[in-house]
Amino acid sequence: MKKINIAIIGAGKISEEYLNTIKKNKNFFKIKCIIGRTLINVKKLSKKYRLKNYYDNIDKIFTHKVDIIIVAVDVSSTINVAKRLKNFNGIIFFEKPLGVNFKETKLISKILNKNRKNCFVALNRRFYPNIQFVKNCLKKDFSPRIISVYDQENTNYLNHKKIVIKNWMFANSVHLIDLLNFFARGVLKKITTTKKISKKEKIFISKLTYSSGDIGLYTSVWNRPGPWSISISSSKYFFDFNPLEKLRVRNFPINKSIDVLLDEKNTLKPGFYGQLLALKEFFKKGVSQDLLNIDEYVELARIIKRIYK
Repeated sequence: MKKINIAIIGAGKISEEYLNTIKKNKNFFKIKCIIGRTLINVKKLSKKYRLKNYYDNIDKIFTHKVDIIIVAVDVSSTINVAKRLKNFNGIIFFEKPLGVNFKETKLISKILNKNRKNCFVALNRRFYPNIQFVKNCLKKDFSPRIISVYDQENTNYLNHKKIVIKNWMFANSVHLIDLLNFFARGVLKKITTTKKISKKEKIFISKLTYSSGDIGLYTSVWNRPGPWSISISSSKYFFDFNPLEKLRVRNFPINKSIDVLLDEKNTLKPGFYGQLLALKEFFKKGVSQDLLNIDEYVELARIIKRIYK
């Protein structure tokens, strides 16, 4: 079987998670090269994973036959990387967020316009086993859904640039808002937001109405305690992710709570295995499954902007 050739741009913690995942799937994938901002850091990583080709110059990618490029750089560098890859014809998989804010997201999308059908953004929580389990349970449940999301954000101790912290909802809240949108069906018709902002805290409460009749209820609190959690109510089921990694299910009419334990494959970062398999399927068959393409991501960023306006 011909292997899929992958290049990775970035030499940080997330890049290492991708390297671990690819290593566990070496029958399907081959790492052709890794690019880092500084040669010292990328050399250390390449030595650890026994990689022959490592560089501090993105253009070196084009000296290899590469099918997929995974971009896992600091968000402030994403736009510059996009410019260097605008003529690449293969698959580009960006670690989220795609841009510091909505304006930058749109700009990156425009830069990559020539190859947009092959550009995707990583939102690994879509691929959690329990998220996929619930998605499959709801396939034949056509009743209106109520999706309630509780988002907690803490920016007090972030070691990022000020512009990233200011727009932290695009970097982190994007996970929760994406899952709300993932489970809601139809076209988003209306967003109504109530917000309370004081000196020390921000609170946003939004109602999202979809053409299918589904309702999304999004609560975001900043610098308060609380878990990331989601609940989904339909006529047959009540699903409770609290926190996201754990799942409890109730069905009707018994209404008894059952714990569902679904472990991620091996010891990989949750969701990364599913993402990689989805990339393989897209490369082989052109089917994107639950991968979020660049156009869908722009619309997701637009929702974030509307909620936090």
